[in-house]
Amino acid sequence: TDAEQLLLPLVIPQPNATPEVFAISPTGDRLAIGYQDGSVELRAVSDAQSVVRIPGTPQASALGWTTDGAGLAVGHDDGSLDVFNTDPLQTVVSYPAGGHEVQVAALRGDRLISQDYSQAITVRSLANTSAFMRETPIEPANSIAAGPPGTVVAVGDTAGKVALYSQKTLAALPLHLSLGPYTQPDPTANADFHERVSALAITPDGSALIAADRVGHLRMWSLPDGRLLWSRDDVPTSFLAISPNGKYLATSGFTQDPTDQDPDSYPISTQLTVWDLATKQPVLSDSLPGVTTNDYATPKPRAVLFSPDSKLLAAAFFEETLVFANFTGDARQVVITPQSAPNVSSIVFSPDGKELLIQDFNGKVTGFDPHTGRSLATFPAPASGFSHLSFTADGRWLVGSDTTAIYIWDGRTRQLVVSQLSLPSNGATDALALAATADHRLFVGTQTSLIAVDMEPATWESQACSMAGRTLTRAEWTQFLPGRAYAPACR
Repeated sequence: TDAEQLLLPLVIPQPNATPEVFAISPTGDRLAIGYQDGSVELRAVSDAQSVVRIPGTPQASALGWTTDGAGLAVGHDDGSLDVFNTDPLQTVVSYPAGGHEVQVAALRGDRLISQDYSQAITVRSLANTSAFMRETPIEPANSIAAGPPGTVVAVGDTAGKVALYSQKTLAALPLHLSLGPYTQPDPTANADFHERVSALAITPDGSALIAADRVGHLRMWSLPDGRLLWSRDDVPTSFLAISPNGKYLATSGFTQDPTDQDPDSYPISTQLTVWDLATKQPVLSDSLPGVTTNDYATPKPRAVLFSPDSKLLAAAFFEETLVFANFTGDARQVVITPQSAPNVSSIVFSPDGKELLIQDFNGKVTGFDPHTGRSLATFPAPASGFSHLSFTADGRWLVGSDTTAIYIWDGRTRQLVVSQLSLPSNGATDALALAATADHRLFVGTQTSLIAVDMEPATWESQACSMAGRTLTRAEWTQFLPGRAYAPACR
């Protein structure tokens, strides 16, 4: 503007998205463009080919840069807000939907100032927002796995893609893996969804990654170099698990009518297989004869996992859960029937392996003796429908998830500690994917973000003290830390 000279006649074709809002950085070198689909593009003014894309949903309605151009606030038409560092790209904090479209978003120092269409102005402090949680934008997560502490997090994407991220920084790593190639055209109406990475796991020693899809591709790569170790194209897989001792792989999957164009239709056959990872040969193969359900002529998989001592395998289907006590001969030990655990949504073994917890679609969690199938105890979950359950590595916390939030129980007492921690997501997944590591970290994969949550209570107390600037009153302690003796940490 000083010289009244056109720097660049920038023409950006938009074949598949409609821009809604844009903002030039105060430094004048970058342009942010927000789209109807919720995504945001960062483009260098001096180079039309230099593009960084931030996935997101719903529609972007407001953009605001920091004065140095290093940060960007994105407001959405549902009232949600995201703040990013732009170099390198990293989520600073996300605020859930407030109901009214964000009209203005501005970043000034450690303050986020926004105004919505109800004319309400909100000022938020960004200080210490990442003390116990870190986020980074990703493509939609269909599955997630974490290696040993300090290594990698793997995220299963659509179209057979696997992306790797650093556990420490959540930065994307250069190694990209794929389950392809795929036969084209795909027989369903949504090839990317049909070919998504439905299941993956990292071996306990972190030396290998195994991933699979519902088409039948099963791949094993070495880490960190990505060398292909094992490959099959005849193992349709919805869920898989590696035994804690690293000896076995379990796959549970189904095939559907090849003329059915629904990428996630009813099964015409189901197969549960346990593989010896040393020989890559099956030691148990069960097509589940005699196992029937109400909704499906053939049982449809819902989850599969090993007990902590690797001696038991639990395979959940929508209306039944089977427990296998060994992996040769007639391995079925317990069938937990639909009458005792209807509409299975998720399962998890207790840290000592003495209890199998099953959450149903009504939001009820029931514990069963995995050796007898006898029900032990029942407690409610904050949400119904699709869910995931996972214990933290130390067994201190039991974490559940629905499509937009996580909830946390005390792992010992099963008392609810956090009823809903909302996370950025579009609510389109079965449930937010969970993975825990031994250094008190929980990794959560959503349709928009990879999130690392510090599960160490000392961090939570330090954060609460910093935010409050004082000790908690007895009433506040009872509200936020129920079941714990009053012992305020801030003095």
